[in-house]
Amino acid sequence: MRSLLMLFILLPFLSSSQKVAVNEYDRFVKQRMIQLEPVRISSSDKGNLFMTYNAVGSALYARFSGFGWGAFAIDEGQEMIFLFSNDSTIKINSTDVQTAEVNASFQNSYKHSYFVKLPDIKLMSEYEVVGIRKYGLGDHVDLNISRENAVKIKKLSAQFLDELKVANLMRNLQDININDISKHIGDSVRFCATVFNSRYFESVSNKPTILDVNNNYISQLNIIIWEQDRKKFSNAPESLYTKKQVCISGLVEFYNNMPQITIRNRDQITLKTPISLSEVSRFVGDSVTVSGKVATSRVITNTATSPTLLNMGAPYPEQLLTLVIENKDRESFAPAPEAYYLYKDITVTGKIQLYNGKPQIVVQSKNQIVERPDDVGKIIKQPEEIVQVVNKPEAASMDSSTAKLKGPGEKPARFPGGHEALLKFLQNNVECPQDELSMGEKKIVVASFLINIDGSASNIRITQPAGKDFDQEVIRVIKMMPKWEPQMRNGSAVPVTVTQHVTFVRAGGRS
Repeated sequence: MRSLLMLFILLPFLSSSQKVAVNEYDRFVKQRMIQLEPVRISSSDKGNLFMTYNAVGSALYARFSGFGWGAFAIDEGQEMIFLFSNDSTIKINSTDVQTAEVNASFQNSYKHSYFVKLPDIKLMSEYEVVGIRKYGLGDHVDLNISRENAVKIKKLSAQFLDELKVANLMRNLQDININDISKHIGDSVRFCATVFNSRYFESVSNKPTILDVNNNYISQLNIIIWEQDRKKFSNAPESLYTKKQVCISGLVEFYNNMPQITIRNRDQITLKTPISLSEVSRFVGDSVTVSGKVATSRVITNTATSPTLLNMGAPYPEQLLTLVIENKDRESFAPAPEAYYLYKDITVTGKIQLYNGKPQIVVQSKNQIVERPDDVGKIIKQPEEIVQVVNKPEAASMDSSTAKLKGPGEKPARFPGGHEALLKFLQNNVECPQDELSMGEKKIVVASFLINIDGSASNIRITQPAGKDFDQEVIRVIKMMPKWEPQMRNGSAVPVTVTQHVTFVRAGGRS
């Protein structure tokens, strides 16, 4: 009876420990290693999906394997999104480029790894996952998660948290002064410093890259990037961060009588020093601040999100960086941001992503964009009103803008009769090219032109084209305009550039 009783007492511990594959200090990588046994979270005619967690020091990963569903190649930084029963979501990103292969049963199989953060794991342990979306190269797939499998994910996540506690890895991140680093051995910390020098030891075992955050070689702290992680830093971390200010987070360990932090992914190092447009492609996946001029802009009207694109550094398609403003975020910006920011020198802050091989930053708030001080007071192009031609199925709407006053003694250029007269002139003269638009479709043309000191218009340029016929129609009407009242400065006429925004839309059937 006693042996039977002991068996029942030990069963919970045995069943729990069976799910832990590794929880030990690895003296080769100088890190605590934790790995749980994979758990099957989906089994259907679409394929099998297994999930597990592992930790390498303070770096946490979620790993997925299986065949059928999700068996395609993924790029570095591509997302997997989890939808919870409370309608919230979390996103995790792949660690690097990972492929799929054919297994012994001639099925497409894969083993893909993603960075995961402690708060995400906590959410996984508290709420039920009802769906997963996995992005691959050029496509994505969705998967519904049953209640039974959602419970498995919760239990797996809770157990991983327990293992992190046992290994003393589940620590709150502490903001510290770098000079106090020796007081924080064993702590997860974050600090900001300047990388004065970087060294790549190619002839040494594991080929470490050392970032020196003190202005000498005998640093009080070693920041190490091992060879296997260099590919996450464009294979040149020693050139990415030298002479730049950064913020670093990680677990402080003691090695060779010196504090040490190992950086295993780009989430652990944030760049504070602004970069140039020529450097953008080297910092994909990073949150950065970058400055440059908006060379061209346009609104994409044939997609569901109707994004506004601001191309920096060079005109499309040679741009060095594209700023993307989704239609749902346009109200956060000045009216017609494609006209407002055109030709301006700006500074933008955000995360660099790749789209069709080109770097882009999705901008959700005007606070992410700062105009250069020398642009303040220059010509500001703001549409003030939209007028629809309601008596025609094919319509054009006009957004008119002129220059803001630069200062005392200045009077802006003015169409004869004022703004209302300009809108009426455009309404009466702009014609939509026949049979060019389908029902409900719209096209936007942005043109700029010079109002000379005699009030005539010249130097007409299409800064956002919508097609040859639409562009020529806008140019034709601008050439028809009567002379304006010129811009006046201290009693003298001066030339000024005006921007005209015209939207063509086919609203309904013929009357």
